[in-house]
Amino acid sequence: MYKSPTLVENYALEAEKSSPQAKPYIICEYAHAMGNSCGNLYQYTELFDKYPILQGGFIWDWRDQAIRTKTDDGVEFLAYGGDFGESPHDGNFSENGLIFADGTVTPKIFEVKKCYQNVEFYEADLEKGEITIKNKNLFSDLSDVELHWEVTGNGESIKTGVTNVTIEPQSTTNIQLGFTLEDFDASQGELILTVSFRLKEATIWAEKGHEIAFEQFLLKSDVKEEASGAVSGGLKTKEEDTGMTILGDHFSIRFNKASGDLVSYQIEELEMLKMPLAPNFWRAMTDNDRGNELDKRAATWREAGENRKLQSFHVEEKEDMVNVSVTYNIPTMNASTCKITYSIDHSGTINVNYELTPGSDLPEIPEVGILFSMDSSFEDLKWYGKGPHENYIDKEKGAKIGLYEGKVKDQYVPYLKPQECGNKTEVRWISIGDEIGNGLKVSGHPTIEANVLPYTPFELEEASHSYKLPDSKQSVVRINYKQMGIGGDDSWSQKTHPEFTIYADQVYRYSFTISPITK
Repeated sequence: MYKSPTLVENYALEAEKSSPQAKPYIICEYAHAMGNSCGNLYQYTELFDKYPILQGGFIWDWRDQAIRTKTDDGVEFLAYGGDFGESPHDGNFSENGLIFADGTVTPKIFEVKKCYQNVEFYEADLEKGEITIKNKNLFSDLSDVELHWEVTGNGESIKTGVTNVTIEPQSTTNIQLGFTLEDFDASQGELILTVSFRLKEATIWAEKGHEIAFEQFLLKSDVKEEASGAVSGGLKTKEEDTGMTILGDHFSIRFNKASGDLVSYQIEELEMLKMPLAPNFWRAMTDNDRGNELDKRAATWREAGENRKLQSFHVEEKEDMVNVSVTYNIPTMNASTCKITYSIDHSGTINVNYELTPGSDLPEIPEVGILFSMDSSFEDLKWYGKGPHENYIDKEKGAKIGLYEGKVKDQYVPYLKPQECGNKTEVRWISIGDEIGNGLKVSGHPTIEANVLPYTPFELEEASHSYKLPDSKQSVVRINYKQMGIGGDDSWSQKTHPEFTIYADQVYRYSFTISPITK
């Protein structure tokens, strides 16, 4: 139980040498699903498929254990260890289910579903619309499901189809879906094929149309030429003792010269910012993070962005653009440096270039990115990226690239103890708007990670229960190069896997564009 994928594979390799004496291997507990967890689950399931002697395992566990109760003033919440004044107790260590204690599903279950699917899809000849399907079932020939496929262009549906496919158990076949790449043109943007098997009829365990397996394939990337510069004209600068303002026909952008921060972004006199843009290196610790003591090990990064000191502030005025370059001293144990360059054009669009140079001999970085906030009236989210549920670099198999929308408050995931949640990977663009439609759109070059919640990472960390979170007056936006994976081998010792860890041994660079949305 709770062996890492590497150790599990070692058993299989040794078994191959000693067969037939070797015994089948079943993991009685693994992938400890505590809080925001189930990272790198696919590394286990791929081993189960690769080595017949590895026969699978049992995730701990199915459902959170918590007791519905009320505070003295009548607020209902799910209670865990210590909430009744008892001692000793294990705190929220009962929070390790794929579904919550009240029976609702957690985002973890979608990752498990994807990793456990018994059908796999592979590329054959995508230019001709051909894919390979492998039926991993032992008995079913897939006659109870039908194959649905869809080609989207920049997230919008272009072409769809449905077909019946019978594939014998443990067999593989190639099929042509009914399109070729010649059916599409360059103006349709990024082309993605999504294929899925869905139930033909309702069963005792699922409704008709329930998806049992899916996969996505990139048919064509959306190659864009680099912008050659904005149209000339309409830009003015206004310098004061404390600030520098860039003015356009319909916008003003103000920097504080003492801090270097971008503190105001007004579109048609509507203020977009509540908190200024600031480098950020922290996420609210997950149960897994606390279990492997990331909070202690990486503590130097916790308030490093918040305690930044201005090192240099430089403004360069060009004919068609104003560049503002800000360099911060980041007070880690050994000082780090973060340089952010804002290139502002006549439309009020800001191109952001970010560079973090960590100091020497520093621990891993939970997150590399920028944090700012907007008023809570900016509550409408739309994005083109992985979704609709939260996903992370080591927990994204069960999420699909698509167009999604929702409310900021609904991105919060009510884990028993508040922690990091709601992240989105492979985001091409995300917009945060008010009920009228005014707001900001952030576009990656080519992609970013995005997280928009009503709370800061510190507010999440400081609350022991969801009902203790503050009444939010803001939408907290994190636009990241990346945050580290969440792990999940266990919740008391094992760290996030190295390939999903952000080590402080290199310079990190990324860029994105912030553009105004007006109605």
